[in-house]
Amino acid sequence: MYARAAAVSTSALDDDGREVMDLYQQVPTPREVLVKNVLLLRNAEREGRFDEAVKAIGTL
Repeated sequence: MYARAAAVSTSALDDDGREVMDLYQQVPTPREVLVKNVLLLRNAEREGRFDEAVKAIGTL
C-alpha cells in the first residue's frame, strides 16, 4: 500500500513540477506561481473557508 501511495505522490509531484516550469515560461511571468493542486487551499484562505478545506482534504 505504501509503495502505491508513494507512486501516486511522485506522479503528482512530477506533474506539479512540469506545471511550475510551464508557468515560468509564460511572458510575463505570473506574480504568483501556483499549481492547480494548491488553488483549493489558496482560495479557501482568501474566502474564509480554510478550516473546511483542510478538513475536506483530510478525508481523502
